[in-house]
Amino acid sequence: TVHLGTCGIASGAETIIDSVKEEVASRKHSDIEFTTSGCVGFCALEPMLTVESYNLSSVMYHSLDKDKVKILFKNHIDQGKIAEELNPITADSELADFYRYQESRVLRNRGKIDPFKIEDYIEKNGYFGLASVIEIGDPEKIIKTISESGLRGRGGAGFPTGRKWELCKNAWSKDGIKYVICNGDEGDPGAFMDRSLLESDPHSVLEGMLISALAIGSNKGYLYIRAEYPLAVRTVKHAIKQAKDYGLIGKNILGSSFDFDVEIYQGAV
Repeated sequence: TVHLGTCGIASGAETIIDSVKEEVASRKHSDIEFTTSGCVGFCALEPMLTVESYNLSSVMYHSLDKDKVKILFKNHIDQGKIAEELNPITADSELADFYRYQESRVLRNRGKIDPFKIEDYIEKNGYFGLASVIEIGDPEKIIKTISESGLRGRGGAGFPTGRKWELCKNAWSKDGIKYVICNGDEGDPGAFMDRSLLESDPHSVLEGMLISALAIGSNKGYLYIRAEYPLAVRTVKHAIKQAKDYGLIGKNILGSSFDFDVEIYQGAV
C-alpha cells in the first residue's frame, strides 16, 4: 500500500507507485495486491509504503526512492524477509514509538483504506451508524444517544455535540428549512487535521453529516473545503458520487423517507 496524502505526493509518492508497478510487472507474481491509501500521519518520513504479507507482520518502509523500492522487493518480496537496511517501521522499532501510545478514533481508518473505494469504508463498518439511526427514526432518541455518549466538539470550548444538535433541532427557521454546514477549513497555522481526514476517510465525514441531518431535520448540507486542498476536494467529490450511487445520499436513503443532499463549497483560489 502506497500512502497518497498531500504530504506523500509532495515528497514523490506518485513516482514510488511507478517504481512499485515496475517491480511487480517484472516478477509476474499473481499474489501481489497493490493498493493506495491516505496519509498515515508520519509526514516527515514520506514517501511511505506498507507491506502486509502472510509470513511477516505489517511493515512500513519510509523515505523511499526508486533504489530503495528495488531493495525492498529483493528482500521482502523475493526472499520473504524484512529489508532491515532500510530502517523500516516495525512493531519493535524505535520509530514505532511515534504510534505506540496513540489511540486513533476520528483517524481510525487513515492509511488503512482506499479513500476512493466506498467498499473499503463499508468493510470497516462504514454507514452502519447511519443505518442504525434511520432504524431508530426518532430524532429525540438520536440526540439523547449522542448526549449520553459525551461527544464534544474539537474546538477550545468543547461544546457538547448533543446539546448543539438539540438547539439546531428546536431552532426556528424560515419555511422550516435547515442546513448542515461542515467546515473543512482550519485557521490554526500548521494545522492540517481537516485536510488529512477529508483526504483519507471522506465517507466518515459524509456519514457524520447524514446522521446530524436526520437528528436536526435537515435535507441539505454544505461542505466547505479550502481551494488550496485540491486532493481533498477531488476525494470528497468522488465520495459523494459513490454515496449517491449506493443510495446513501439523495432521495429515500436506505429505503426510508429521509432525503439528504450534499454540496461542496470551495474557498477562493
